Amino acid sequence: MNDADLPSLRAAGRIAAEVMDALAPLVVPSVSTAALDARIRELLAERGAEPALLGYRGFPAAACISVNSVVANGLPSERIVLGPKDIVGINVALSYHGWHSAHNRSFAMDGAPNRVKELAQAAEEACLAACALVRPGASVGELGHAVEAVARRHGFSAPRDFGGHGIGREHHMEPYLPNSGNPGEGETLRAGMVLAIMPMICLGRPETKIKPDGWSVATKDGKAAAEWKHCVLVTAEGGEILTRAG
Repeated sequence: MNDADLPSLRAAGRIAAEVMDALAPLVVPSVSTAALDARIRELLAERGAEPALLGYRGFPAAACISVNSVVANGLPSERIVLGPKDIVGINVALSYHGWHSAHNRSFAMDGAPNRVKELAQAAEEACLAACALVRPGASVGELGHAVEAVARRHGFSAPRDFGGHGIGREHHMEPYLPNSGNPGEGETLRAGMVLAIMPMICLGRPETKIKPDGWSVATKDGKAAAEWKHCVLVTAEGGEILTRAG
């Protein structure tokens, strides 16, 4: 990556955040996840971006929309309609001028139990805690340690079999970013890397399974999960969060 790439890279991150901001008022009880997916396609097209997930490894939708016990990779469907007590994680992934970006937020409905609302807050807290540690020389284990520490502080858990990843010219790149670890473990961050930091937090136990649709990753115990994702550029000074609007 060179300086000439930065405007397009930053624009890709900004678009992901703008699409999520525009979508947020529509994330209410009675809406289907398929309707949200359709609106995401429209919002991306309006901004000249393409849905990076559509067709990726055969995925048939523009976004991953994960409801309640689904941790990640939720497959949108007309049959899945949000209820007043639900939590839903929405992952908007796109490509723009050859650069990929993605942003995930978890939304707890107004009627959701307080612990489920706390779960959504903990996912964001864990993501920002890891983002704050991004700098050249940091290890991926340091970021994972921060994620797991937030989960444990709230009495939650972090799954061990899924995590974040590098992103840039491709949607999935090295390094792999586990949701647990210790400082000094794993790959060392370098200036110029772009990271998709995506903590997943489980209300109960961290074990997961693939649902019959072949895509959705759910908790084995059936309890709720939440995810939050930011894309972060590793700079000489630290980390620059790209997926913020404005």
